[in-house]
Amino acid sequence: MECPICTCLSPSFPCHFCQRELDGYAFSSLWRERCPVCGSPMLSLAYPCRFCDARYQAYGPHLGLLRELMARYKTGGQRNLSRLFASLLVPLVPPGEGTYLVPVPASREGVRRRGFDQGLLLARSMRLPVARLLTRTSQGIQKRQDRFGRAKVIFKVKEQKLPSLRRLVVVDDVITTGSTMRSAISALEQQYRVPVTGLAVCLA
Repeated sequence: MECPICTCLSPSFPCHFCQRELDGYAFSSLWRERCPVCGSPMLSLAYPCRFCDARYQAYGPHLGLLRELMARYKTGGQRNLSRLFASLLVPLVPPGEGTYLVPVPASREGVRRRGFDQGLLLARSMRLPVARLLTRTSQGIQKRQDRFGRAKVIFKVKEQKLPSLRRLVVVDDVITTGSTMRSAISALEQQYRVPVTGLAVCLA
């Protein structure tokens, strides 16, 4: 098969050399400290654990190879990278039955521009149960802004029966300020009353 990164022919996906480079970008490789509570990678024990505090985490930083691959995925039309990103995220999903992935929906403008919803494709590529529970509200996009002056997204949660539901995991491609992820987590917690965490490929 063809490696999605370097396009060489390889028996593995991605090839061994590209996988080694990707492994070097993982927070689990970059950050040696571990949270004494949840075990998540930490830059320093002097700072709060992001996962315990904000309840979301990412595979690695939005830098170098990860940033290049994300650009190829979102703007370069290389949709097969969703499978690669999924392989990075699946090991970070809490084990156990009753877990549903909830993709952060792309904006209508983004879907028209790219031709696909990158968050939905990513979640489906993870081959775990997916529940499309979130919709963006026009009120939130038009009237509220974050501290950087950007539109702050407010989500409406759909009511849906999810058999054996025990946990929801919000899936996104890139976390920038964290406001979108926090908004999604909060909205889902209010509706479903189960543990909700967030997961993304990159943290900017």
